[in-house]
Amino acid sequence: MSAKPRRKTTRKTTRTSTRITRKLDPVRAQHLAQAPVPAASKVTARSLREQLGMTRPVFARIAGVSERTVAGWESGSQPSTAGARSLSQLRAVVAACERVVQADYVGTWLVTPNEALGGLKAIECIERGETERVLRVLFFWEAGIPL
Repeated sequence: MSAKPRRKTTRKTTRTSTRITRKLDPVRAQHLAQAPVPAASKVTARSLREQLGMTRPVFARIAGVSERTVAGWESGSQPSTAGARSLSQLRAVVAACERVVQADYVGTWLVTPNEALGGLKAIECIERGETERVLRVLFFWEAGIPL
């Protein structure tokens, strides 16, 4: 008896497309590695954390990383692209806060429920990835536009 010819399945097609994607990934990774790091990430994580008066676990939570990662940043290791973006966003929030409230009150403002944020704390919005929402509230507050 002769063996039946095997039918092509979608699984095999998926494997082939995965191989092609894997071949492209190193090229994409090299391109991403050469992307410039945002200037705001040059502010050290420790100085930003201390400026906000936060502990490492709280800072790690709003940065969206582990506490160990924050410890690594503070000891001098470079943040990943995503980490640099997160630090940049936090720095933007702090800079906007400093234009609106006293510098020593920024940390307190972040952990205080805010009516303009629907009763949420700014830190909760940042944790949820809604940093732009916080920045928008600060912008309107700075411009004197009621929300």
